[in-house]
Amino acid sequence: NEHSTLEKHAAKSVENSLGESTLIVPVIGEESTMSKKAHGTCPYPPQRNLQFSVDWKKADKICCFNRHYAERAGYFLTTTWLRDVKSMMKLKYYDSITGKLLFTAPGKQDEIFVFILLHVQFL
Repeated sequence: NEHSTLEKHAAKSVENSLGESTLIVPVIGEESTMSKKAHGTCPYPPQRNLQFSVDWKKADKICCFNRHYAERAGYFLTTTWLRDVKSMMKLKYYDSITGKLLFTAPGKQDEIFVFILLHVQFL
């Protein structure tokens, strides 16, 4: 089942002694994760009306028809993400294909967080 295979590789986590879940990074999936499926490398296209006003065509290309790189640096500045992260106490992030909740992050980030996003290159 393609859907369960996709979810199996979406995230791996462990529980600490307090029962809190911690994500193990990086998550390295099997080559079959990127094999041809019904819609590129995805079982179906991304959901419509993506969070933060993310461009659907860009999400479709990156998620389902791409093996290298992602959006250009600073793309998040063209979305509503920055406004939303400043105004919400918690932000929920969902998988654009399955709609499954991936994680919840604290909102109301300050200027230091935004500075880091703009000036630090992630590997």
